[in-house]
Amino acid sequence: MLAVALYSGRIVLSEVDAIQQQVGALPSTLAPNDARRIRFDALHQLSTRLMMVNVAAALMLLYWEAREPGDSGPQLGPGRWRVRAQGPFSGVV
Repeated sequence: MLAVALYSGRIVLSEVDAIQQQVGALPSTLAPNDARRIRFDALHQLSTRLMMVNVAAALMLLYWEAREPGDSGPQLGPGRWRVRAQGPFSGVV
């Protein structure tokens, strides 16, 4: 995750900034077939994909950390998921 964030922040963002400075306005104001706009759009798409990789990795890490130690996932077995009724109506059928 750190490598993806560093690549996105250092390499991709520096290229995006260079294009924005060169254009002097929003890249969306350029003609659709302008090479700078095409490159900007490609970099934006790459940046979005890299962010999605980071989000997916963060969700996997969150799941990994939320598990109990030594737990390899949900396992059904006798008594494992037993729920006992408690409260004022627990004996009422």
